[in-house]
Amino acid sequence: MATLEVKEEEECAPIIAKMLGEQRIIRVDGHSGVGKSRIAKCYAKTFGWTHIEGDEFFIDPRPGGTFHQQINKNAFAGAARQGLDRAPGVVLDAICLDYILPPLELGPEFRVYMLSIVESAFTSGEERRRKKLGTDVYHDDVDPKGKADLVVWKRVKL
Repeated sequence: MATLEVKEEEECAPIIAKMLGEQRIIRVDGHSGVGKSRIAKCYAKTFGWTHIEGDEFFIDPRPGGTFHQQINKNAFAGAARQGLDRAPGVVLDAICLDYILPPLELGPEFRVYMLSIVESAFTSGEERRRKKLGTDVYHDDVDPKGKADLVVWKRVKL
């Protein structure tokens, strides 16, 4: 696993271009609000690939449901397959991505994990939000950071 600190998320697109082998799928995972969609859009534009954003497949909230339980997983997977038919590759971004679309379902993948390093005390509000979204359980269960080919992190001051 390689690690890259950036000031702006787009800085890592050239690095990915050098690291990317025959993979036609880039998975971008991480907690909510760390820049996954921003970087995924940059990759898609840079490589001429299709971008599939998990938030676009959000369905009506279920009381007590976590983020990944509120995503139309079949539609997300279908869009990813269509994206591969239309372009040389596809960039997927979502929190709890492995719960939404299991790895290697579409073929060999390049995995990116987005991380923000917050330079102040972690707020209890953020802890509650992550619990509600289900991301802490997901990270403990799946360890997307540990499985990533590249960890991209950005220092954030609150």
